Formats: sequence, C-alpha cells, structure tokens
Amino acid sequence: MIAPHLGALVHLTLPDGSVCGRDEHRLDVMSGWMRRNRNLLDGKRVLDLGSNTGHFPIVMAQLGARVVSVEPDPKNLAFFADLLAVYEFGQPEIEILDRNLRDVDYAAEVGSCDVLSTLGLIYHMNRPWQILDHVLKATGASLWLLESSIWPEISEVWEGGNGCSDRSFSQEFVLHPTAEEVERGIRECGFVPERVDLGPDYRSEDKTPRGFWMATKA
Repeated sequence: MIAPHLGALVHLTLPDGSVCGRDEHRLDVMSGWMRRNRNLLDGKRVLDLGSNTGHFPIVMAQLGARVVSVEPDPKNLAFFADLLAVYEFGQPEIEILDRNLRDVDYAAEVGSCDVLSTLGLIYHMNRPWQILDHVLKATGASLWLLESSIWPEISEVWEGGNGCSDRSFSQEFVLHPTAEEVERGIRECGFVPERVDLGPDYRSEDKTPRGFWMATKA
C-alpha cells in the first residue's frame, strides 16, 4: 500500500479502493470534468507540464490519452513512479521527462501533441506566457487546459494545518495573476480562452480562488 504523500497535492482512489493523499476537492472536481469530457482526451497525445506526483497524467491515461509528463522534483517523481506501478501504467501511456520545463527541447523530445495541460502551474513561473507560447508552437497543440490561482479575490492565506503543517503556502513563490491577466496571456499565445465553471465544490485547501480554462486556437 502506498503511504499518503503530504508534500504535494494528490487525491486518487487506488485500484484496491483505498484513497491516497490529502482530501483535495479541487482535484476531484477537475478530474470529474475530464471524465465527463472524455472525448477531449481519448486517443489524444497530451503534454502535461508540472505533473507533480502524477494525479492528472494518471486520470488522462485512464481516459485513453497518451501523456508526456514534465516534472523536475525528485520527491514528486518517486511518488509518481509508485503510482504508475500500482496502476500498471508505463510507456506508451505515460512518458516522464524528469527536468525543468525550460530545459526541454519540445520540438525534438516531445514533438506533436493534441493537448497542452498546465494545471496549477503558471503562478509558479516567471514570464509564463513566453515559455508557454514557445511550447504551444513547438508541439502544435490545438487544445489547452489551464488552471491557476487568481488574484485579487483572495482574502486569506493558508498557513498549514489539516495534517500538512510542513507546508506553508505563504512561503511559496507565487505570482497570483488576475483572471483578466490569465485570459490576456492565453490570447497572447494565439488561443481563445473559455473559462469553465466547475461549481461550488471547486476549491483547494489553501482557500485561494482559482480559475479553470479550456482554450482553443484562434
């Protein structure tokens, strides 16, 4: 049995029925949306940037996608590998590039993709639209699934708790763009943003407001 991982956001039901990770409503809601929109992923090649411990790549693979995951953190990668073993996923369903997303040659190492996934990523990046524009052009993705924390709606910063006092979100390097800034960045990359309403259960433990977009080529 995989031990709960408290250093990153994971909430998956394992094949034996047990649940691994924290009670993270946001991940469940986003995964539920993907399952209801399986046609967007089934048979598609997906590039997932900042895959963390593998929650979304595994969900996407369950829905019939082939996923290239980019994740540099060794602790996340070790847990990701354990999950892959439990779910019996490997290449070609999920391929992992274990380095910083700025160090990947996307045209040569990834090639053509149908979908770009940047879920919970851009607010951790300096000049995110510059690198994402490059990735989109190099891979030719026609669909972009994007999620971000957003500003200025935030009214409280979460300082730990819920069994995860080793984490302090106030100490993370985050940019917290506004929803308008996110949509402007999407347009700068040549895509049309469509913000998806995921309902009242779309929330994270850090209480930071978030937005989810499905963007298509202009």
